[in-house]
Amino acid sequence: ESLRVDYSEQSDFATYQSESVDPSESSCSLWNLKKASTYYVRLVGKVGEEEKTSEVATLKTASYGPRVMKIDGIHNVPNAFWKNRPREDVSRRRLVAFHG
Repeated sequence: ESLRVDYSEQSDFATYQSESVDPSESSCSLWNLKKASTYYVRLVGKVGEEEKTSEVATLKTASYGPRVMKIDGIHNVPNAFWKNRPREDVSRRRLVAFHG
């Protein structure tokens, strides 16, 4: 038994991302979404060899706040931390941005 959430900025899901979901949970988190954007979302469940897909729902993201990203399982807000940083911090930028 498996369940996943597919989400895309295209209503035809020509390109999309997926997030595995625990079937016993009633919610999940989606990462790296753009601000002020519309996403199309569907659930895909599989039991044995049978796969079923839900109807498509629409999700709209807020237009305010920083874009929180998840890279290799680590969450960060790269633009908020590096705004107005001195040039000599650039060598540390990659390390901090990817390690929170």
